[in-house]
Amino acid sequence: MIAVPTTSGTASEVTTASVLTDTERGVKALLGSDDLYPVYALVDPQLSMSCPPQVTAASGFDVIAHALEAYYGKKHQPLTDLAAERAAALAFDALLTAYREPNNREARAKMSEASVTAGFAFGQTQTAAAHACSYPLTQDFGIVHGEACAFTLPSFWRLNSEEGAEAERLQAFSRRLGFASSNALADQMDAMKKEMQLCTTLAEAGILEEDLDQLVSKSFAPNMQNNPVPITKARLKAIYLHLK
Repeated sequence: MIAVPTTSGTASEVTTASVLTDTERGVKALLGSDDLYPVYALVDPQLSMSCPPQVTAASGFDVIAHALEAYYGKKHQPLTDLAAERAAALAFDALLTAYREPNNREARAKMSEASVTAGFAFGQTQTAAAHACSYPLTQDFGIVHGEACAFTLPSFWRLNSEEGAEAERLQAFSRRLGFASSNALADQMDAMKKEMQLCTTLAEAGILEEDLDQLVSKSFAPNMQNNPVPITKARLKAIYLHLK
C-alpha cells in the first residue's frame, strides 16, 4: 500500500491504526493491524492546500491531540517524547497560519511534518483520554473527529498538568514551547478553537445536560486507561459540566 495524505491530521500514512464505523449499529471502533502499515508514504504539503478551513482546523487539532497525548500518556518513552514535542511545536506555530492562509506553503509544510511526526509518536504510545471521549462525540453527536478530540483536550491537559505523575513534565514541556505555564498552553488551545470556529461548549456541540450520563458511560474506550491521572465517571462528568 502506498499512502498519499491530503490532510494534515490522522497520520494514517505512518501508523497501523484505522477506524471502522458501523453506521447501522452506531458503532465506531479502532482497527489496528500491521497489514494497514503503508509500504510508502508520499507526503506532499501542496496536496493539503485545497483543504477547506474547517478541515484544516479539525485535522490540525487531531495533530495537536496526537502530540500531547503521546507526550503525557502512560506509555510514553524518550524517543516518542522527542517526536511528540517536535510535532506540538510545529503545530502550535503553523496551524493558525494554515487556517488563515490556506496557500501558505511554509505553514502547510510544517503541518505535514507535524502530522507525520506525531504519528511516529502516538503509533508507539497510543492516544489517551481526549481520544477516548471523541468516539461517542462523533458517533452520537456528529462532531468530526479532530474537533471532537479538541473538545476535551484543554481540560485533560490542565488536569494532567496539575496532578499526577506527569505534572512537572508538562509544565516544563509548556515552557519549552514558549508558554508561561501549562495553563497558558491550554488557554492558547481554547483561543485557537474559538478563532477556528470549533465547538467550545456543550451548547455549541449540541449536547444537553441530560445527555451527559450516557455520553460519559460511552467514553471509556481502552485508551482512557492511558491517561496519567485516573479518570472516573464522576470526574469526567465534572469535566463536561465545566464546558457548559
